[in-house]
Amino acid sequence: MADADGASPSYVLRGHAAAVMAARFASGAAWHDVSSGLPHLLSGSADGDLRIWSLQTCRPLAAAAAHPGSSILAVRSLASSRVLSHGRDRSVHLWDVGEAGIRGPVISLRSNSYNFCQAACSAALATQPLKIDEAGVASDSGGGSAPLLAMPDEDAQLLNVFDVREPRTPVRVFSATPSEQLGKTGMCMCARFCQGDGLLVSGWEDGSLQCFDMRGGGAAAAHPPACRRVHTEPLLSLDMGPKEEHVLTGAADCSLQIVPLVDSAPGAPDASLAIPLTHEHTGMGGIASVCVRPDGKIFAAGGWDKRVRLWQWRKWKPLAVLHQHTATVNAVCFSDDSKCLASASTDCTIALWELFPPKK
Repeated sequence: MADADGASPSYVLRGHAAAVMAARFASGAAWHDVSSGLPHLLSGSADGDLRIWSLQTCRPLAAAAAHPGSSILAVRSLASSRVLSHGRDRSVHLWDVGEAGIRGPVISLRSNSYNFCQAACSAALATQPLKIDEAGVASDSGGGSAPLLAMPDEDAQLLNVFDVREPRTPVRVFSATPSEQLGKTGMCMCARFCQGDGLLVSGWEDGSLQCFDMRGGGAAAAHPPACRRVHTEPLLSLDMGPKEEHVLTGAADCSLQIVPLVDSAPGAPDASLAIPLTHEHTGMGGIASVCVRPDGKIFAAGGWDKRVRLWQWRKWKPLAVLHQHTATVNAVCFSDDSKCLASASTDCTIALWELFPPKK
């Protein structure tokens, strides 16, 4: 992979007073600047600060102390001009966003876990409007699929799935494959809904990728998950490949795996991409975040070695190494139109990149 030493970000967003732990472009027509059409960007930091950025002015549109004194793990735009934030204070909040800024939370859920696994948001929760009364009780407004949220339990050995309309008790509880098959799996490190919310894909501390079938009935899983150990160290991040036919995984073992889904089960990796041990002080190069561009042409990884790396998806060809940050890259994400890449870092900044533009 050739270093892209000459590549510079189009802009660097500064304003967070602590490490930026989460960043994600907002989705939907309501989350764009009217005059420029540029999408808004959500970010969350280690001191609990939630921000919504305009990429037209490169300034915050709104900010809130969403999780005071606790790190924000995940941010996500929802329908009806709402934002979800998940913090290490064991809480998930839904916020209303309007001309007056960020208001709420209008709904709060207890996650019960102190680990670093980000809450996984179902497509139904992200795209279907929710009615929320003054008491903070949610109901759907169209009779669509259930708005689900997946989070680990208190010791992160189980993965709980909640319906935000009835948040007190999980509607499903999943446990990793028993130890006699893979050895001790440890904590759940990351999770993602896919296949129309019919499959919940998760990464675990032992490096295994486990797939839970959401289509069965009952609160407890009726069948053991389909699983495969794809890393030798904790699987820290994952994203879905084009057409959701593969899972892209990144781990503490300094590698990426391209894992096919065969009948909703992980197959043998189609490719394994090693990351050089480039961290100047520790010699480590673990992967903190991975993201596949929406057009399926490129994917990105950010890691402990302060670098952002890009690959072509079709042949898994390395494209560039981006040097901008002075500390761990905690999050990488692409805009819905595939034109912009954002990288968020412990150095308290978010870099915006416009590289390898999609073909029209």
